[in-house]
Amino acid sequence: MSQKAKKHIWTFIRCGLGFSLSGLLLYKIISSSKIDLAKEFSRINITWFIIAILLYGVAVFVSFFRWQKLLEVLDV
Repeated sequence: MSQKAKKHIWTFIRCGLGFSLSGLLLYKIISSSKIDLAKEFSRINITWFIIAILLYGVAVFVSFFRWQKLLEVLDV
């Protein structure tokens, strides 16, 4: 695999991790603040938030392997 292909793959992974971490940071800021939005997050919402992040992580890795196969086929 060429350097260009590896660069694209790592950029894709970093973007996925960045979105996940920024979502967690945003949730942490909202839940720890004294505003009314903190009351909106119940246990159910926290559970769905964690499930959404896990599904997003799975989607990133599935896309990573598809992207890698595509690059191998194209021989980039």
